[in-house]
Order: sequence, then C-alpha cells, then structure tokens
Amino acid sequence: MPMPWSSSHPLAKWGGDKVTTSKWAKLARCSQDTAYRDILALIAWGVLGKAEGAGRGTHYALAMPTDEANEGLPLSDNPH
Repeated sequence: MPMPWSSSHPLAKWGGDKVTTSKWAKLARCSQDTAYRDILALIAWGVLGKAEGAGRGTHYALAMPTDEANEGLPLSDNPH
C-alpha cells in the first residue's frame, strides 16, 4: 500500500521504528520544540501513539487503527 505522503516527508524517511522528539527533529530538520508539537499533532490525528517511557525517555510509534475508528467508513473516505 503506498504511503499517503511524499518521499520527502519525514514519515517516509523514518522507517517505522519507534521515534523520539530528537529523532523527529533530525528527520524533519526542525527544533525539538517544533518536533514535539508535530508529534502531538500526529497523536491527535491518530497517526502516532505513545509507545513507552516518560520524560526524556518517551518513544512514539505508528498507531494501529482500531475497528471503532474505521467503523462505517468506506475505504475511499478512510483517513487512516
């Protein structure tokens, strides 16, 4: 399945492993503050979820879509 973002997007470069704000900042070429805001937005959109850790050890991973989030949506209108 093709990714819904361009090959220059940080998610395309990421590789799918767990990510930290530091790693995201390097991938996106932005400050750590901006990386943190990006990650919060991706969590709100259901793309990422908190994987483990707290504080400086927090990691994030791709969120697995739930049946409830996709219930009743035709595939073409599915945001996930």
